Amino acid sequence: MLIKFLTRSSKRPALHQLIQYVNQGKEYLAANTDFILTNIPGETTAKGVSRHFVENNKLIKKRRGKQVAAYHIVLSWHPDERKFLDNETLLTFAKKFYQLYDGDRALSFITVHRDTDNWHLHCAFSASERGSGKNRRISKAALRDLQIEMNEFQRDHFPHLDKSLLYLPGLKRNQKKILGEIEVTLPEKLRHPDGSYRAKKRGDASVLESLRHRLYTIAKKHPSRESFLYALERQTDLKPYLYRDKPRGIITPSGKKYTYRRLAIDDLNHLSRFVRAYEMEKLREKSLEQSKSITLER
Repeated sequence: MLIKFLTRSSKRPALHQLIQYVNQGKEYLAANTDFILTNIPGETTAKGVSRHFVENNKLIKKRRGKQVAAYHIVLSWHPDERKFLDNETLLTFAKKFYQLYDGDRALSFITVHRDTDNWHLHCAFSASERGSGKNRRISKAALRDLQIEMNEFQRDHFPHLDKSLLYLPGLKRNQKKILGEIEVTLPEKLRHPDGSYRAKKRGDASVLESLRHRLYTIAKKHPSRESFLYALERQTDLKPYLYRDKPRGIITPSGKKYTYRRLAIDDLNHLSRFVRAYEMEKLREKSLEQSKSITLER
């Protein structure tokens, strides 16, 4: 499995946002349809859980320089292994990681995300021991050992999950290269062919992103296909893009055509999926902006 370690700075921790993001973007814990592994009992909302993190951080002695407010750790698997990753299996991995990371010494909150092809666990841990200001920081060498131990556990107990094995000393270099691409992304310039990279550098939103946000607000108010298309027709600056008399996308004032597929709307009959995916995307972007990655790859 691929294991990524991230941190939240004490200057802008946004702990409520972190816990809400880990909880599949949901405020109420009961709305999480999968399991939640936590040692914070009695709370029903992400805000309630985050308050424990905030209170625990007050025990940390203030000092100059960078300080960590929380650890955000992600465990992910190869897309082809999804059929084997039921809740029982994922919970087994969550409990093993909790044990190896000494999760009982910290405030812990773990659950599963299935919003990408490679299903993964998100873990939030307090930066200090629970009820204490003692730092929970561990060395890179210790983190590397933890990565190896988790993959050894996967190899020994789930040998069919062999496509996502990483970090093991005996692993072939070419296999590391292939498996390392599970979450490797293109350079930012190549990820934004619509010009949004240049817009982002200027601090502006691209035409595509602005259009997606606008369609998101319309779809949230008009979740059915008929009401959504009718609301679009009433827009003064947008025209429907039809192909063989069927709605295919949008035409902007400049005359540029954007298909619904390019706008990430795969099915007009299920607009709630688009709304949900858009909200999760924005939560993910916000989370990444406020998290600092600790590079542990060789």
